[in-house]
Amino acid sequence: MNGGEGQQKPVPTGVLERGLHLLECFSLGAPRLQLRELAQMSGLDKATALRALKTLVAYGFLEKSADGFYWPGPANLRLATIFRSTSNIVSRLEGSIDRIAVVSGQAAAFFVRSGEQRMCLIRDQQRRDFRYFVEVGASVPMDAGGAAAHVLAAYTDFDPANAKQVFVREHGYYTSRGEKNPHLVSTAVPVFESDGSFIGAAAITALRHLVTEDDITRFIEVIQQEIVSARLGSTPALVDVK
Repeated sequence: MNGGEGQQKPVPTGVLERGLHLLECFSLGAPRLQLRELAQMSGLDKATALRALKTLVAYGFLEKSADGFYWPGPANLRLATIFRSTSNIVSRLEGSIDRIAVVSGQAAAFFVRSGEQRMCLIRDQQRRDFRYFVEVGASVPMDAGGAAAHVLAAYTDFDPANAKQVFVREHGYYTSRGEKNPHLVSTAVPVFESDGSFIGAAAITALRHLVTEDDITRFIEVIQQEIVSARLGSTPALVDVK
C-alpha cells in the first residue's frame, strides 16, 4: 500500500515487515501522518504500530513532532543517494533522458512500477520556462492514468480485455491527451533489457496547445532512438497480446 492507494496488503506479522509496511503509508499526498492514521492504513493495532514507529524514529527513518505527527526522516535520503549512485539503470539511462529532453525540447522522465504506484526514477535536468514533471522519487497512483502508467501496466499486469494495454503491446508506445491534466499531452515508450525483460517506461510530457500530431510522432521516435543508442531496447523480444 502507498499512501492508502491501491489494494491493501495483508497485515504483516514480522517486526521488520511491520516497519516497512508503515513506511509505505507515506506519500507526497500524505507526507505527515499521526499514529491513528498509520494504524488504520497499515492494519496494525496502535500499540504494535507505536513500537515499530519508535524504532523507525530512533534510526532516522521517521521523525516525530511534539503534536504527534510522523514524517520520513533523513535516513531515507541517504539510502536514496546511495541507490542513485549505484543503480545500474540510473547510470545507463540518466544521460539518455537528458538527451531526449534536449532533442525534443520537452520534459522527459523514466518511470518504474512500485506496487500500485508509478515512481519517477529519473527526470531530465534541463531548465525551461515550462516544467511539468513528477519529482524523482515521487509516485503517482497507477489508476490516475497517463501514458507511462498504461505502458507500465501493459508489461507488468497485462489484461487482454484492456484496449489501451493491447495497443501498447501491439504498437510499442502510448500517448495520453489530457488524461491527467487537460492542458498536457504525454507519450511513453517501454524500455527493455537486451534479453527482452521489461524495465520501465520513458516518457515525454508537453503542453497540448504547443505540439502537433507530427510532433508527438517525432517524440516517440526520439525516445526509441535514444533508448536503442543506450544499448537497451524499445521493443520486446516477443510481443504476445493473447
